[in-house]
Amino acid sequence: MNKMVKIAVIVPVYNGGRFLPEFLSCLERQTIKDFEVYFTDDASTDHTAVLLQEAVRENSAFHYIRNDKRCGAAFSRNRGIESSRSEYVLCLDADDLIADDLLEQLAEAADLFHADLVMLERENFTEAGPAVREKNFLLDDRELYERETFRVTDQPVTFLLRCQNATYDKMVSRSLLDRYRIRFQDLPSSNDVFYALFSFFSAECIVHTQTSDTLYYRRVHSEPDRISNDRDPMCAFKALYAVKEALQQYHMWEENCVHFWIFALDSLEKQLFVCKKPDRQREVYHYLQTEGLQLLGIPDDVNFLRLPECCRKQFERLRTVPYEEKCFCDSMSFHAVCECRQQKIADIFTYAEHAGLTIGFWGAGRMTAGFVTTAEQLGKKIDYLIDNNKEKQGKVLFGTEVVPFHAVSDKAGLVIISNKEYYYEIFRQIKEMNQNIGVLCLQEYLYCGSGLEVCIR
Repeated sequence: MNKMVKIAVIVPVYNGGRFLPEFLSCLERQTIKDFEVYFTDDASTDHTAVLLQEAVRENSAFHYIRNDKRCGAAFSRNRGIESSRSEYVLCLDADDLIADDLLEQLAEAADLFHADLVMLERENFTEAGPAVREKNFLLDDRELYERETFRVTDQPVTFLLRCQNATYDKMVSRSLLDRYRIRFQDLPSSNDVFYALFSFFSAECIVHTQTSDTLYYRRVHSEPDRISNDRDPMCAFKALYAVKEALQQYHMWEENCVHFWIFALDSLEKQLFVCKKPDRQREVYHYLQTEGLQLLGIPDDVNFLRLPECCRKQFERLRTVPYEEKCFCDSMSFHAVCECRQQKIADIFTYAEHAGLTIGFWGAGRMTAGFVTTAEQLGKKIDYLIDNNKEKQGKVLFGTEVVPFHAVSDKAGLVIISNKEYYYEIFRQIKEMNQNIGVLCLQEYLYCGSGLEVCIR
């Protein structure tokens, strides 16, 4: 038997030769030694095996496992988990980058609070925008520090919308994983939902690392043929149903159901939206309306009335609106958030009017409708709709023409960034062109309890 280490890092790899050298260097530079890495090679056909076998020869903390045939990331991660022995498990992706002290920061937070789950700071990056260590972290992340430890039910009902439904930004205790047999599901897509979501719900003690620096850098790919861009929405339903069953089995349903439903609305509508096969999209949508939502307790569960009315309204749309209207093409969960936070949206326009600033809204995507619709209900209108996607530029959406940022960089006084995931990348673009523009991360502002002026940077 292997000696039990503090952290087992689990890394599935398929044809990762292009990015592996950088990732391996990150692991070799870690500032603690009490960890092991289990690479599961999912029958790669490039030089992945050569790179990993060489790394294993040079570093006794590295272990190499190879699948005889393609089995997928879920199988590969589970195989790594079962092969390892450790107090904590951290599942990473081989095409990303990590800070040199990532594992040290996680281990310190885990030891200090005897945590079941440790959250960490993360940031997206692209080939055009290399990772940078320093950042001013968002307010909704900062609010996690208000409690030294917490459970999901201690947080606002929108808490899970703020979190990545991924494994790379959270480390989970082995005892929690084994107690509830939390593993990755054998699904073509959404196979990490059960692992990530049930870990959150079952954790009695969640902490955040005590650093505001970025610890994990997620590489944003643009390849059109990546599996993540062609998801089956039925997999999302199956994952959510498995979480609901587990919550009921372990008598956690009643205290967690409201958080679960808000997450479920967001997950289902996103996966319907990204589904590339119209027939499958229609089939799953019909299933949800006739059976699926009811299996998730919507709307018949006695606790359903605890859900905020704005969220119940969106579920009613999902249950009753014909498929042809494609209600899921605009973010239904963000519609609900905007409706719940009307006063905060009104404050944006009041602030801009008093300061004499024109407002640019960056992002002509799914989140735009929720904000613009709420603004219209308040009798307000944005001045510019900004998107650097050339296919969207020139189109008129919600009565406003979509323009590139450089066209309004000397006109806009306040730019609202709709999507938190791309905030830092867009923030840098804006400030490089005009330092005087105020920038607001809309998701952060709507989720956090702070006032507007604190959120504008």
